[in-house]
Amino acid sequence: HLFTECNVWPYWSTSIRKHYCISMKRVLGSWDDDDDDAIVVDEEANQAVSSNEEAMSSTFDDAKCNELGAELMRVKQMKEQLEEVVTELRKNENAVRSENQTLKFTCEQLHSQNADLKTSLQSAQTDNAKLNEDCKEAQMELNEMKRKLSTLQRMQHIDAGNYLNWDSDDIVDWLLTLDDGVYAKYEETLRQKLKENNVDGSELVHVDKQDLLTFGVSSFKHRRGIMEHFQALSQNQQQQHVIPSVQPMGNNHNDENHGIINSFGASAEG
Repeated sequence: HLFTECNVWPYWSTSIRKHYCISMKRVLGSWDDDDDDAIVVDEEANQAVSSNEEAMSSTFDDAKCNELGAELMRVKQMKEQLEEVVTELRKNENAVRSENQTLKFTCEQLHSQNADLKTSLQSAQTDNAKLNEDCKEAQMELNEMKRKLSTLQRMQHIDAGNYLNWDSDDIVDWLLTLDDGVYAKYEETLRQKLKENNVDGSELVHVDKQDLLTFGVSSFKHRRGIMEHFQALSQNQQQQHVIPSVQPMGNNHNDENHGIINSFGASAEG
């Protein structure tokens, strides 16, 4: 019980434990002669063990010292190597820091240039969009001018006396020359409707105001004006085919007959 209660018991050597036991026996009064003999034997054994331990300890200490010395040398060499590595790393760190500063400055410049390029790109895109719009408007104007030029060229070759051979475009081109171009606003609709309905010059005599309304001429006044021009075409065509017949009435009436013939000739020319 005392042994187990002793806190330092696990750390004692065998010799110290035995002397402790003997001391405790004497204190408790359980000592006898056999114990004296045991003490002598134990002391001799302890001396022998101590001698062996000292010899082994001496040998162990020498080997350990040599090993520790070699290990110390290796540690010193490693330390020197590590110091060299640290020195090199510090040099590299300074170089990297300098390079990092350079790269940082370059990066800032690139960011600034990128911002300028973005601004230039946006401005170029705006200009390009404007140019595209201008180009579209110019193309539309060009197409309109081409259309007008083509219309004018056709209008120059319009023969009102040959209206029976007109196609739908000839009819519209002729209408555009009338009444100071008041019918120009109906041009696209008239071209489309006349072409869809296959209306040519031979059909003009059959066109009425209701047809003109269907063809897109919304103004009554304009429909009436176009109808009057259609009728004039028909009348002119009829007058060109009228040949007056005059019978002579004798020699005494030659001058009168000549006047009548001249009158009819003038009427036919009109």
